[in-house]
Amino acid sequence: MTDIGDEAAEKPLDPATERLRRKLVRLLALSVSTLFIGVMAVLGAIVYKLNRDAPPANPASADLSVSLPAGSRLLDLAASGDTALLRLQSGANGTQSLLRIDLSTGTVLATYRLEGLADPSGDDRPLAAPATTGTGTPAPMLDLFRTP
Repeated sequence: MTDIGDEAAEKPLDPATERLRRKLVRLLALSVSTLFIGVMAVLGAIVYKLNRDAPPANPASADLSVSLPAGSRLLDLAASGDTALLRLQSGANGTQSLLRIDLSTGTVLATYRLEGLADPSGDDRPLAAPATTGTGTPAPMLDLFRTP
């Protein structure tokens, strides 16, 4: 007894069916190659993002120079990430200002003038240098970078 599947596999296809089969094989090859290229593009983008956001190899070894206004005195410093906030007091009139700097380049991002600061006791003189902790280091000022 012969199997019907064997006879159908041995018979050649007519030309119209063979053309249709070849078109479907080409469509399948095109679809698989497009899918492969898309998956490789997504994986490449993931690897690129992971390597691009990596921190520098040794950020502590970078030399940084910041130009402060002439005659100013550094009262306090707060650093967060790649920015720092410096509190300065000018020597001539005692007014205070805040300088926000970029730690990677040393450029001044913003300057904030603190006008009208007075001693909480009611004296109109400018505030003195910040109070120190028991170790002689300045007590930290308000952390403008902290998020609740």
